[in-house]
Amino acid sequence: MDKVEALKIAYKNIVSDYKEFSGEDFNMNWDQQANINVEIWNGMTQEQQDRFYELNPKYVYDALAFYDHIPVKIHPLYKVLSRFPGAKILDFGCGTCCDLLALRLMGLDIDGVDNGGYHVEFGKWRLEKYKVPTKISKQIDGHYDIIYCYDVLEHLRTLSPTVDEICRSCDMLIACWEFTDINGTFPIHFVHKDKDVFDLIESYGFERDYGLMMPRLPRVWRKKK
Repeated sequence: MDKVEALKIAYKNIVSDYKEFSGEDFNMNWDQQANINVEIWNGMTQEQQDRFYELNPKYVYDALAFYDHIPVKIHPLYKVLSRFPGAKILDFGCGTCCDLLALRLMGLDIDGVDNGGYHVEFGKWRLEKYKVPTKISKQIDGHYDIIYCYDVLEHLRTLSPTVDEICRSCDMLIACWEFTDINGTFPIHFVHKDKDVFDLIESYGFERDYGLMMPRLPRVWRKKK
């Protein structure tokens, strides 16, 4: 499919798709869900966060709020991934499957992993709607040539178990995160030190691949040979 059309389907259509999927207008509960985020999220343990999603299964603010536009990250990500034709790729933390949907429509072979929930069911529904077959699992199943992990690590209080699972399952890792404090509106991003993440990833035998790095895609690792 033409890249412009793929990006339009994956990102521009998400709010209208959500209304079709749920029967609800996302913009109507924007302020309410933003307030829930600010008032309840701060100070939660990882277990409490998981419990929050169990008790609020239709909480979609942080899953949809930023995807009604085409993110600048998708272009450099496609440029890197398309350099490896036939590669088996995994979107770790695929959520609503926006990136996965766009890249699949562009012809790449990508599966998804996410721990489930209403936003993931919405993502699966979108894949079916646009007739994009792929596998969405709750845990990594098998080994992948490339795993990319976007906007996931900053939502974890403890990084080691997730980074361990990822690094043991791939030969190349592309990861982007934003470790910042809450700004009063948007979802919390927990604060970790970049160097701690670099050291953790590189402890599994990975090294930075500076030849593949580009603006908006600064963190690429490949397993040492």
